[in-house]
Amino acid sequence: ILQEMDTAAKLQKVFLHDNSAMGAVHALDLATLSGAEALGLGDKVGSLEAGKAADLIVVGLSHPHLQPLHDVPSQLAYSATGLEVETVFCNGKLLFDRGEFKTLDANRILAEAEVWRDRIRKKVEELEP
Repeated sequence: ILQEMDTAAKLQKVFLHDNSAMGAVHALDLATLSGAEALGLGDKVGSLEAGKAADLIVVGLSHPHLQPLHDVPSQLAYSATGLEVETVFCNGKLLFDRGEFKTLDANRILAEAEVWRDRIRKKVEELEP
């Protein structure tokens, strides 16, 4: 969603011919609370409040492409890609921490993806004249 914030903000600027059309804070709001409200989920997610799902990420801001760090919303909306995410909590449960999946077997999933890739490749080869 970090890259989508960048795309959304830039598209607004181009479409409206206005470089100030959508700022970083507006893009962050659309990716969080306003986005949840648009989906009819504003009472469940979108902000950290009592009674809502505790979904949050921790983003490492020390990466070279995020430096120098002058404006955190701008860095997140325009420079972050998602690879900087260090920790993920979903509904208060730790799912990912410093490169390690806590609830998934990444090696098994990657091996299964390779099996499917090979099956698809074989089907495509069968269809080719």
